[in-house]
Amino acid sequence: WTIYLPSPLGPFVALLLWGLVQSIAWTDQTGARASLSLDVEATRMAVLWLTLLLLAFVVAGSIFASRERLQLLTAFAVGFGLLLSLFALLQQATWNGKFYWLRTVNTHLITMPFGPFVHHGHYAGYLELLLPLPVALLVLHRVGLEKKLLYGFAAAMMGLSIVVSLARGGMRCIL
Repeated sequence: WTIYLPSPLGPFVALLLWGLVQSIAWTDQTGARASLSLDVEATRMAVLWLTLLLLAFVVAGSIFASRERLQLLTAFAVGFGLLLSLFALLQQATWNGKFYWLRTVNTHLITMPFGPFVHHGHYAGYLELLLPLPVALLVLHRVGLEKKLLYGFAAAMMGLSIVVSLARGGMRCIL
């Protein structure tokens, strides 16, 4: 297994090193703690998170370096978005006041759930991340009629479910 280092890794590592430099604390002659950072513990926590994100970035870049794996990820994301939108539309059409038709929802505290999300705006935001994939595959890929129909259907169902969720920001973003 080869480790692939993506090209945008340089600025990311530079930011990580700058955070490490800022997280160094020392005591001066008066015994007071000094550092380049105003909040050393928060800087150290940010460096930890950046390190974990860097590792995730390298692992993802190595796993999805080949065209076949990237196409598999794209196909999974389109299929997942289609199934999620169909589930959300089914749940909306058969709404009985219970989350997943099992758990009662106190609508005084939250809005009506949509799909697996408790808030319809979160659902719309998540699906807006997946919606450009079938649209791009439909427009940019040279595929047969069957796949074009599948990508068009997936994009239409995702867009429709965002509109049915009644998330104003979601509707604004897909227009």
